[in-house]
Amino acid sequence: MRSLNGQLAAFCLAPLGLVACSPPASTSQIEAATLHLEAQRCIGRATNQATAVVVPGNLVVSVAHPFDETESFELLDAEGQEVDAELIYLDQQRDLAVLRILDDGSSNEPRASLEFAEPDEETSVRYVTFADGDPEVGPTTIEATILRYTRLTLDGAGDRAGIELRAPIKSGDSGGPVLNQDGEILGLVFATAKGSDTGWAIAIEEVSAAIELAKDQSPVPLVCSK
Repeated sequence: MRSLNGQLAAFCLAPLGLVACSPPASTSQIEAATLHLEAQRCIGRATNQATAVVVPGNLVVSVAHPFDETESFELLDAEGQEVDAELIYLDQQRDLAVLRILDDGSSNEPRASLEFAEPDEETSVRYVTFADGDPEVGPTTIEATILRYTRLTLDGAGDRAGIELRAPIKSGDSGGPVLNQDGEILGLVFATAKGSDTGWAIAIEEVSAAIELAKDQSPVPLVCSK
């Protein structure tokens, strides 16, 4: 901890040396950065519900499976306001989606976002979701425990870096950010084992790689097979 211009400043270890640490994210910042995702299915009136999170660069990350066989989607913030965004990356194998927020220039205030974290020995974490997939309830923070970092596949496909969790994950929680105690993202919730409190998240290294691939990409069209 050093003092700069009479103020205390913390420094963190980074690959290229010491850098100034971001202060821990506040509860209001976490809630403002967490979004509700609702995708309209191609057939009938059913919708797919998920959670998403805003990250630096005016981007939003979530899981890919809610976009399967859908014709449209919307993002809602904690205030119930729609966030205009376009889908720019979709990887069904690794179950990752990246969206770009379309800034209409109506506000000078930057949208709240959450930073990424490097995995460490910390096991007490939390994830954020919209309770029961209901945007009117707003974001809810749920305590979880990291059991291990591992490689994950789903139905034998989509090998990816992941996190095994002890957590009461439910439908609509997918895409919810798994956070450390500083409110930084360690991964995104994507699956749970039926009848147990074991769940899984996609590790942040996979999310970072998806964002790199998504940069400067054109919008991804949603496709109905029938």
